[in-house]
Amino acid sequence: MGLGTVYATLNVMSQRGLVNPLPVGEAVRFDANVQPHANLICVRCGSISDFADCNDVLVQLRERTANGAGFAFSAERLDLYGTCAACRA
Repeated sequence: MGLGTVYATLNVMSQRGLVNPLPVGEAVRFDANVQPHANLICVRCGSISDFADCNDVLVQLRERTANGAGFAFSAERLDLYGTCAACRA
């Protein structure tokens, strides 16, 4: 299978909501976790891991934004940058 086929397939999956594109720097990665979560991005090695234990915060942010600014989310993405445990060791 060619690389072009892989990216075409990922783009179709993205259009259908099966994966989310994650533009990071000059690259695009695809996230199979389409549930609300934070992306923990290591500034040293570039690893990205999911942090799902933030749904309460995301719900509060959506509610406060809707009530305070009258803004309705169509999508959300929360990226937290830092240093992963492996790089800190």
